[in-house]
Amino acid sequence: MTSRISTRFSMSAALAVSSGPMNGFVKLNRSVETMELLETDPNAFLLLALIALRARWSSVPNRRNLQPGQCLLGDHAKCGLTQKEYRTAKNRLESLGYVAFKGTNKGTVATILSTQVYDVNLCSEGELRGNPAAGRGQAKGGSVATNEERKNGKNEEKEYSPQFLEWWAAYPRKEGKRPSFIMYEDSLSVVSADTLLAGVRRYCENISRTDVEATMILYPEKWLKDRRWEDEY
Repeated sequence: MTSRISTRFSMSAALAVSSGPMNGFVKLNRSVETMELLETDPNAFLLLALIALRARWSSVPNRRNLQPGQCLLGDHAKCGLTQKEYRTAKNRLESLGYVAFKGTNKGTVATILSTQVYDVNLCSEGELRGNPAAGRGQAKGGSVATNEERKNGKNEEKEYSPQFLEWWAAYPRKEGKRPSFIMYEDSLSVVSADTLLAGVRRYCENISRTDVEATMILYPEKWLKDRRWEDEY
């Protein structure tokens, strides 16, 4: 598996470099999320690496009107993946809350939503004007591509709440903890913590009753995003 990743990564990295001028650096975080993605889905890890390499890191105007944290992807062949691998990798990154994809007449635009695996080292306006201290920490730990969140100073590294930890302990699949927490907090605006916990318990009972395979259990963030606490079994 390692040699396969290395070969494809080298090819994709070269394509990324050849697509335009490359400056600065990309940080790969030594995190649980990084190791989980690498070990469980190397194709998704590869695609995320390619997106991080290509992503805009500053707000300097560009001919494609891409925002910081965004890049334009080519087709699956240019990413070093088969069509099926490419589609599956995209779905995995979206389900984990790492990247959002949007089709346009110029191609697919990928927007990085989380820095848990790769940090593209976003540069603030102050840094572009020669004041490096102005943007320090801007891309640490949370969403990197949502302007509204940057304006509001939303802290993606806040401590896990006791209610979430109870819900997480009950959930049958332990992947994507941080994006799940973010989605959990968002869900509390429309539903109570007790309802979320009761929904998970019903989901677990249904899994046991129907003998669902482990690979078919929903990622926790997607369970929340799709409002699966409303399911009736």
